[in-house]
This record gives sequence, structure tokens and C-alpha cells, in this order.
Amino acid sequence: MKTSLNKYLLFIIFTLLFFLWFFKVSLTVEKLEGTLTLIITTTAITVAILITYFFSKIFSERQERINRKAEIDELSKQMTAISRISHHIRKSYAFWDSRKNMTRLVDKKYVELTVAEFRSLDYNQYSALVEELGGELAPQAYLALRDLEDNEPSSYEFYKSFKLKNYSLQTLAAFEEYCGFVWSFLEEYKTSLSFQGTSTLSLTPIKENFSLVVHRPIDENNMVNEIAHLYGEYQTKIIPRTYFLTKLNERKMPLPFTWITLNLIAFILLMLASLSLYIMPLDLEINSLFVKIILSLFCANTLDLIIGLLVSIKQELRIKDFYKI
Repeated sequence: MKTSLNKYLLFIIFTLLFFLWFFKVSLTVEKLEGTLTLIITTTAITVAILITYFFSKIFSERQERINRKAEIDELSKQMTAISRISHHIRKSYAFWDSRKNMTRLVDKKYVELTVAEFRSLDYNQYSALVEELGGELAPQAYLALRDLEDNEPSSYEFYKSFKLKNYSLQTLAAFEEYCGFVWSFLEEYKTSLSFQGTSTLSLTPIKENFSLVVHRPIDENNMVNEIAHLYGEYQTKIIPRTYFLTKLNERKMPLPFTWITLNLIAFILLMLASLSLYIMPLDLEINSLFVKIILSLFCANTLDLIIGLLVSIKQELRIKDFYKI
């Protein structure tokens, strides 16, 4: 914001200085026509060069975003996979057999409660709810699993063979936190948790989606540890990578590009104004004033463009982004 304001202030100052420089210059009809012709020719050439730069930059940025989008799509499939795994774990009655009362209360009495609301309760409310639900980590993980389902309208969504969906930055940030809660619970109680007795209807999708992410079959004799490790991978690697790429694709074009684009628009307007003035039969004094204004704007815009190009070159050569994490 500060850089943009400084740019506009400098442009106004340059324009005023150039206008004062040209103000006392006496122009004849021949000089007026010659000056307008020169401005029209110069701006036409400059506009052609800037349009080439403009589209070159746009196509280059578009290709980079397409490449990132391809990776985001692959990672989004993995995000959908963890949503499905979360749904089937939460729906596994055998897995939650020792905590039936907690799951019943959460699903019936606290059906609208989210893990964020659960953790934001004041001390007295939190203590009372933890006591009612019979613990802290299990309800927190159960709520996190429910939130990881991402408000799907029905259980049918978790059995679809194919689903196209990208995730927002807000959703990804929330998912990262939810996966941490589930990992904490599984790590803490992994010796007492088991998928034995889980129906095939729930167990098969868990295995399939696990294989989709890690590209190998799950160790059925060590499922709790495998799932716990998977949630840890999501929290520390998969979601941060997805978030990083998504944020890059959502960012605005850099300031120098916007800067030069404004110069391009200004040159186009100056060229149109010069053409209009060239063919209009106005008084010499009025024409002279308009030409001085156009000339002042032209010089200020040219100087501003040079500054913008220097800033652009400096920024383009400064590589700050991480291209692989």
C-alpha cells in the first residue's frame, strides 16, 4: 500500500515538474503537429512492446499456476482420502466400543459442536463437558474426525469412487489442526485401541484410502500405529505442502507487474488523446495548452515506466520463494 501511494505521488510530482518546464515554451502549429506526431508514434511503439511483455508475463505465470494446480489436484485426492478415512473410523462401532457413551452424546446431544468450539469453552464449561464425555482426548479426536468429514451432505459421498475437489486455505489450516488432535489420541491410546470387529463396509474403504496415500497396503496387524502415523504425516507434510501451493496460486500478481500495467493503460489513453487532439480544429492557444499537458504526462509516465522496469528486474532476479518443500 505504501509503495503504491509513493508511486502515485511521484507520478504527480513528475507531471507538475514537466508541465512547469514546458509551460513557457511557445509552440507554433508546425511544432504542435510535430509534437503530437512524435507522441503518437512513440506511444504506439511503447504500447506494442508493453503488450508483448504483458502477455508474456501472463502466460508465464499461468503456466506456473497450471503446474502447481496439477500437484494441488493430486494432493487434493489425498485430502479427500483422509476425509473418507476419518468418516469410516468415526462410524466404526467396534473401534469406539469402549467409549459408546461418549460417541452417543456427541452424535445426539452435541451434534452441532465442533472441535474449535470444544477447545474455546471457558474453564468451567470445558471441565463439565470433559467430565460428562468421560475424558478429553477421545471427545476431541472424535469431534476432529467429524470435522474432517468437511460437512458432506450424506455418507454416500464417502463411497464415491472419484471426486474432484480442491480445498481452501481456511479448510486446510483447520484440517492440519484436526489431524493433530486425532494423532494425539491414537498415540496416547494405541495399546488399547483396535479395529478388530470393524465391519468390512468400514474397514475396506480405510485400507483402500490408506493405500491411495502411501502407495502400499496397510499392515493389518498394526493398523492403529499405521493410521496414527498417517495422521502425523498429514499434519506435518501433506497439508502444509497443499497449503503452500494453494497460497502461491491464490496470490496476486507482483507489484511491478501492476505498476507496468498502469503505465500501459496510461500510454494507451495518451495515444488516444493525442490522436483526438491532432484531428480537432481547436484554437492554437488551447491546443498548445493541451499538448503541454499531454507532453508532461507522457514524460512523467515514461520516467515512471523506467523506474517500474528497474524495480521489476530487481524483483524478478530476487528468488525468495521455496519451490520444493
